[in-house]
Amino acid sequence: MIENFEGDWKKEWFTYRPEDWARRTHKIYDDKWKAPPYAKLALEVRSAEPNKLVVRLDDFVAEAQLKGDGQWQEVVLFPVDFQDVEGGSFLEWSGLRELSLSAKETLRSGRGPARKTRVVGADWKGPDPTFRNLRWVKGTKEELNARRTIKLPKTARESPIYLTPEYADFVSFGMDPIHFNPKVHDIPLEVYGKTYEYCMTLHAPSEATFFLGGKYARFRAIAVPGRVATVEFKVIVDDKEVFKSGLLKGRQLRIVDLPLKDAQEIKLIITDGGNGKSGDWAHWVDAWVVGAND
Repeated sequence: MIENFEGDWKKEWFTYRPEDWARRTHKIYDDKWKAPPYAKLALEVRSAEPNKLVVRLDDFVAEAQLKGDGQWQEVVLFPVDFQDVEGGSFLEWSGLRELSLSAKETLRSGRGPARKTRVVGADWKGPDPTFRNLRWVKGTKEELNARRTIKLPKTARESPIYLTPEYADFVSFGMDPIHFNPKVHDIPLEVYGKTYEYCMTLHAPSEATFFLGGKYARFRAIAVPGRVATVEFKVIVDDKEVFKSGLLKGRQLRIVDLPLKDAQEIKLIITDGGNGKSGDWAHWVDAWVVGAND
């Protein structure tokens, strides 16, 4: 239980607009209220009129439609139900700092002409809502996967689909930016005399997670450190480590060729090799999946 909304519960919640019922809390930043693995976030809401409830976690929001019949209504949310200003989501609840309940939220990112804005929710109608039993509910990886969508495009069975950041469910990296093109720092990427058209370059430590949904048969890539990097590459399929490159330096490389039959998820991981992350750019060259299962 995170909050039962009884007694003096508002002492641990705050607002920048006292005239509004919306409230925020940092309680979830405390380990005391840490979510268990694959948990769902649940609460009960009572609204006199049909409305939208917006639940915000840091820079991600989820929207729930309320019936407005004056009865208690349970709202259950998975991490993938939350999206940021660009429509990106997350897969687990770790690292959260702030939770808010409101009728409407405005998300913003960037600066100047490139700034993006997204408004979620709407003005509240009728009396203020009441809440009870904000809590984590035990869940499973299977339940989470059932809510996920495959972002990879559909192609013919034998056509490779190259893994790019835009198709990832989650990407974390040690330093901006992510490169995906045939050039790295405006220099064509060449591996042992061959120039490659597709390459995903990240700075360690990094992780790129792709949802497969059991639709792909094989993964192949060339794992190549940058010129001054000392890193290790790993591939995790459905929470099992299936490839580990060992420590690689300079232009050493490893060929990755793995079966993916019925696999739901693949994670591409680069670590700093244990000697610090300075200069640890590394490349997943020609990384693709192929062969959808029927």
